[in-house]
Amino acid sequence: MERFGDSYQQMLHERTIAEFAKRGVAVAFATFDRLSLDETPSFDAQAKEFRASTALIVYRTEGTIDSLSGQIVNAEFDAQLFDLALQKRVWRAAIRYGSGGGFTTDSQRVDKLVGGIADALAADGLLAAAPAAQGRKPVAAAWISARRPL
Repeated sequence: MERFGDSYQQMLHERTIAEFAKRGVAVAFATFDRLSLDETPSFDAQAKEFRASTALIVYRTEGTIDSLSGQIVNAEFDAQLFDLALQKRVWRAAIRYGSGGGFTTDSQRVDKLVGGIADALAADGLLAAAPAAQGRKPVAAAWISARRPL
């Protein structure tokens, strides 16, 4: 997430919380930098504090960055959903994300990423379908590719 600006990260947090709330799920974020020298509480400790039943962990695995703007042009993420009580991974997806070109706003990029993850979880029966979208354009199928639950 280091290449995403603070405003992008804030928007990502807010939109994820809102999207999952529409589907009846409360969300808390834990973000870490693998190279940070500051110690932060473990994911397990943060999940227990939030009383989470599941954890969705998303890592960026590859991508292309525009050398002039520093924006991510495309990226691939590995998303995994864990049942914390069973200590078992129950879902995994490879998410291919494209920014949509130079005229696409960060707001549109965030909506595509968050909507794609939520829609993939819903398609696999792990998340309630969203109520009728209010003015939201559907996410193109090319934006996300998910495997079936394990």
